[in-house]
Amino acid sequence: MSIEVAQIALDIAVCIYVFHLIPQLWRTASQNEIKDLSMTMVRLSWVGWVMDIIYAKLNNMPTQYFIVSYLGVLQIMIWISLLLRLRKVTVSEFVSLGMCLLIVLFSPLKWILKMKFLPILSIGQLCFWSCWVSQLIKSFIQKSAQDISLITLSFSIIGTTCSFTAAILLGWETQYIINLLISILFHGTILVVLSYLRFQKSSC
Repeated sequence: MSIEVAQIALDIAVCIYVFHLIPQLWRTASQNEIKDLSMTMVRLSWVGWVMDIIYAKLNNMPTQYFIVSYLGVLQIMIWISLLLRLRKVTVSEFVSLGMCLLIVLFSPLKWILKMKFLPILSIGQLCFWSCWVSQLIKSFIQKSAQDISLITLSFSIIGTTCSFTAAILLGWETQYIINLLISILFHGTILVVLSYLRFQKSSC
């Protein structure tokens, strides 16, 4: 029974991550200028998703995990391409990120295994946490959170909660479970703060 529930939780997480960044992509695509989006956040998110793919390969994670990781990094690349149009990213940086991603995606497993000694999971999670800290700082400085989709952030929290449920039921490693729990609490706090900044800006 627990395995069935875990499977359902993973399926829901996959469904959410299929479209979770679409509200953010739409928000960026519909703007002619970016004012309070932290580019450090975008770059750290890219690194985080790439680390997630490497972690999945190293630990032979379930198919759903790979799907989520691949979709995550694909949507980040689309986001970066939109920011390229708005001249927030250079062509050389976009090409470099794309080449690095292709190397990770198509490298033989024996090459990936040589990275086993690195704390891949910790690096990836640190990037995901740090990216939102970077955005929070940027939003506080600008006293605005207009370039961030709160819907995307909400979807991320729901997806992470589903992953957390599955991780517990399937007995994934303790560090990963703890990271997911902290991530839920952390992103919930970020959502509240950014919502406040959005409301405060709108009411001025």
